[in-house]
Amino acid sequence: MAGLAATLATEGTTLKWPNDVLRGDAKTGGILVERSDDVTVVGLGLNLWWPEPPPDATALFGDDPGEDTYVEIGALWGAELNRLIDSDGWPIDRYRDVCTTLGREISWEPDGVGRAVDVTDEGGLVVEVSGKRHTIHSGAVRHVRSA
Repeated sequence: MAGLAATLATEGTTLKWPNDVLRGDAKTGGILVERSDDVTVVGLGLNLWWPEPPPDATALFGDDPGEDTYVEIGALWGAELNRLIDSDGWPIDRYRDVCTTLGREISWEPDGVGRAVDVTDEGGLVVEVSGKRHTIHSGAVRHVRSA
């Protein structure tokens, strides 16, 4: 839900499963979730402005949009996240719509390679390998780029 809320709060962004916020194919931020006993902490880190980002990274803005923009995006993300948490279930179809990992060839650690085909109701990534489906629940996933 935190990733979906991030795409709702930031125009033109999508998600790479499980926790990256993208603009195009470049990473512009990420989600971190930590749980300890009954406390869950969710954070969003975004590259808000970056005049000359390195390859595979980007920002929401090329120049500093001003301090008010930072506060507005943070408040909007928090409001969207709370709205999603308070709703019945989570809108998995909306998540699937913004998840650019789906339909792509991917690799994952330690040595998996396959095609991402779905996201389960619990958030696991369903991958197809040699005609068989497997579900990944966590870990580093890389989009395989075609030449």
